[in-house]
Amino acid sequence: MKVALHTARQYADVMREDKLLPPGKAWDWRKDGFGDTMLVGTGEELARLEIDAKVVLDAAVDAHRPAISSWHINEYRRVANEAAGGIAGVQVDHLLGPFRVGSHAGDGLWGHRSRYIMRVRYNGLIVNAVALWEALAAFKQSHVYLWFEDTTGTGGFYAPN
Repeated sequence: MKVALHTARQYADVMREDKLLPPGKAWDWRKDGFGDTMLVGTGEELARLEIDAKVVLDAAVDAHRPAISSWHINEYRRVANEAAGGIAGVQVDHLLGPFRVGSHAGDGLWGHRSRYIMRVRYNGLIVNAVALWEALAAFKQSHVYLWFEDTTGTGGFYAPN
């Protein structure tokens, strides 16, 4: 993120010229006097904080920048198949989504939990559910909820804490 950095002198001048100090003769200081030195000292701290703020903002932008720009259903299937080691036994499909043109009354729609629910069906005898969960959870968008179902016939599903 591009942030224009300011010097301590610029901060001191803004405090003096833009009337950020209370009115009165007590704040009329000559340049290079005690009061001006105090304003420059305050400006040094503000300039230091500005540099730290730039570092924090850059880290926040990097942390929330998506690693992948395409979250098509085929991308979820690719990630799931890679996590399963290419073994046929994982199926990813849309379970619920938002109401759109072409939706019908009675369709399952998104709720308070998430906007999309992706159903991940897997064979628990040949696929490691934990590895599958970790791969998809690292890939998914925040508005997508992953619903895992074991298709071995023993019933149940995998859900992390």
